[in-house]
Amino acid sequence: MGKHHDKGFTLIELLIVVSTITLLQSIFPMNLLMFHKSSPNDIVHKQIEAMYFDKRVKLTEDITFNRNGNVNHAQSFHYNGRHCVIQLGYGRYRCE
Repeated sequence: MGKHHDKGFTLIELLIVVSTITLLQSIFPMNLLMFHKSSPNDIVHKQIEAMYFDKRVKLTEDITFNRNGNVNHAQSFHYNGRHCVIQLGYGRYRCE
C-alpha cells in the first residue's frame, strides 16, 4: 500500500490563525483600518462611512448615501474641483 498524505490544515493550525486575526482586530479596530487611506472629503470615504455606521451620509446638497451605500438618485456634479457622475444603484461613480 502507498503512503497516505493528508492535504489540509490541522485544527491547531486553524486555531492559531483565528486567534492571530482576533488579536490583530482587537489591537487595530476595523474603523481605523478602513478610513486610513482615504481623506474625510473623499467620495469612497463617505460611502464607507454610511455603510459602516449604518446611517445616511450627505455627499452634496442633492446626493446622499443611504445606509447600504446606494445613492438617493443619479446625478452629475462637481466635487473637489472635478466633474463626477454618480450612477443609480450601488453608488458607482466616475470623476474626470
